[in-house]
Amino acid sequence: MINNIVLRKFSILFWLIFCLTIYPSFSHAAAWVQEKGKSFFSLQLYYYQTEDAFDSDGNKEKRGGVFRKTEINPYLEYGLTDNDTLVANLFYDWLYDGEPEPSENNHGLADIELGWRRLETPAKMATKTTAIKVTR
Repeated sequence: MINNIVLRKFSILFWLIFCLTIYPSFSHAAAWVQEKGKSFFSLQLYYYQTEDAFDSDGNKEKRGGVFRKTEINPYLEYGLTDNDTLVANLFYDWLYDGEPEPSENNHGLADIELGWRRLETPAKMATKTTAIKVTR
């Protein structure tokens, strides 16, 4: 009996929070565009290192050397108008593969995404068009 009451209260709370977050006027994320002349910048750094790999059966095994990846990710939005925002999402990678022979270093641009986000009124929904997306 108590479990059913708790479950029902949890279910009601879950659906209430879900509905409030998807309704644009409550979530304040309806437009997803910057105001004219305003910008947003985010810089993230990722680091990954391993000495393990997985074979074709999904079993973990030693690689025979270390693999490292360091990645920097600048993300920029700029409001051209109150309805239009330019978006740039860039990645630059430094890779090191220290397998016994030969060990290699590599670096360069990785996934590049340049786009344009437009606020569609009166529905207050945003659409995004990716102008250029390069993945290597």
